[in-house]
Order: sequence, then C-alpha cells, then structure tokens
Amino acid sequence: DLFGDGKTALKVSVGKFLAANALGTTSSLNPLGAQWNNRTWRDTNNDGTVVNGDGSIQFSEIGASTNNNFGLPAGSLVIDPNLKRGNNWEESISVQRELIPNMSMTVGYYKRQFANITATVNTAVNPSTDYTAFTVTGPKHPNLPGGGGEVITLYNLNPNKQGAVNNILMNVSDRARNYDGFEVSVNARIPRGFAFGGITVDRTVVDNCAGTSNPNNLRYCRPEPPFRALYKGSAGYRVSYDVQLAGSIQA
Repeated sequence: DLFGDGKTALKVSVGKFLAANALGTTSSLNPLGAQWNNRTWRDTNNDGTVVNGDGSIQFSEIGASTNNNFGLPAGSLVIDPNLKRGNNWEESISVQRELIPNMSMTVGYYKRQFANITATVNTAVNPSTDYTAFTVTGPKHPNLPGGGGEVITLYNLNPNKQGAVNNILMNVSDRARNYDGFEVSVNARIPRGFAFGGITVDRTVVDNCAGTSNPNNLRYCRPEPPFRALYKGSAGYRVSYDVQLAGSIQA
C-alpha cells in the first residue's frame, strides 16, 4: 500500500517453472516408433509412376537415402546423458490504483526467460565443412523488399555425407527465447455487471541459430519481431432471473 490510503498497490512476483517432461522425451526412443526417410524420385522413363507393371519398384529412379538409420530397431535418436531439464523464469511488476469508487487501473511489465533449451543435433554432419554453397536469384516483384531480385545463398549437402545421421537430443546454451510485455488495463464494477478494457504491447524473440546441423536454417533463425499491440475489452450485465449476458473483443 504505497500511500497509506488503501487505493494503490505495488505487486512484484518472481517464479521458476520447470518444463513438463512426461512421455515426450522417452517416446522418441521407442524402437517401434515412427521414423522418417526422404527420397527423391525422378521419372526417367516418363511413365508417370515409380512402380513397374509387375508391382516392383523402379529403384533406378529413386535417389539416395537421407537417413541411413531408417528401419533400424534402435531408431535414430540418442539422449545426451548430461541433458538438463528445461525451465523458464517469470518476473512481473505492476501498480494498481483505484481511480474512482469501483474502478481501478493497472500498469504492469512482464518478462519470461527460457533456459536449458534443447535441440536435436545431427553430430554426423558439420554445417561448416559438409555443405557446398551456391546462389539463386529471387524473383522481381514490386511487393518484395527492394523490388526483389535478391541473390540468395543456399547450401547442398556433400554426397559423401548423404544419409549420415547421428541425432543427439542435447541442451544448446546459445539458443534463447525471451518474452517482454507491457500492459495497461482498467477494471470497473458497474450496476449489475462489470467492464474491462486494456492494451498489451509485447513480443517474443527467439534465437535458434546455435545447434543447427543445416546451414540453410540460419537464414531465418534470429528474427527480431516488432512489438505488437493487442487491444481487448469485455463486459457483462446481469438481466432478470440471474441470467448474465457477456461479451469480449480482441484486435
């Protein structure tokens, strides 16, 4: 109670929350679980199918495997023995003030920081040495930044590493996920009901650059989104026979 008049309150909270790890981590080790393998197909004889008339496969039209562990009972994922449980810290501070009887305003700041973020890293491939760079030119269009025509660098996996997979689930210390939010809201008790309105300005910044096995993923791994504004309001009114009508809106 900041001013001793019973109309202003300062609220501060700090909390740590652990990630809920039930079956998600262990189910990925299930030898009978789903596995994946992407194969290219090129219709070299132009018959529109990869199957011969006798039902056999035209293996000459199928590209190399992208997962040499596909179909093995052990699967293709290993958990780092030093894996730490994910968590996040949440901090908030707000001030609430009674403006007039039955109406108050709250101004608050809210922050969330994630730690022990995990990633599945293919340690059999080095993104710095096992890929070859090439460039393509993007299309030109007035709706694109600078009118388009951007020269884009992409990467091809070297043939000697095709299908090499040794996926390890591990903590990646350089990855980050942070949330910041500011909120102003007004609450009012009205005869036979209530009314609420507020504005929240917030953003979530995610950095997934570290721990990636494919340099093509680095192109959009560290976006800096702008703060966005969310306008919200709601109200309720009790009509006859204790029936309450209520509605809300967000934009």
